[in-house]
Amino acid sequence: MKNILLILISFMALTGCASYMKRQSCESTNWFEYGQNVALDGRRLTGDQFILECQRADADLDEADLDRGFKAGLARYCQPEIVLQTGKNGKFFNEEMCTGM
Repeated sequence: MKNILLILISFMALTGCASYMKRQSCESTNWFEYGQNVALDGRRLTGDQFILECQRADADLDEADLDRGFKAGLARYCQPEIVLQTGKNGKFFNEEMCTGM
């Protein structure tokens, strides 16, 4: 019984430590830059694994900066020279990102 209790306490301590470390990582993130990079990669913010992990860790996300960065990155992503460069680099261009702009 003592061994089970010790294992349970150890597991809870490790889980708490991992959550704390994730929260620290999230809270030190430049959210404007992160949002911009997500857009420039041709991805959406919804479903982004890092953002989901930060939300699960109850980290303080600067959602306004994240949104502004994403919009700035999206405006660049949809420029003809970026489209051309993306293709030249052999990367996938997500044309749906630019629909309705």
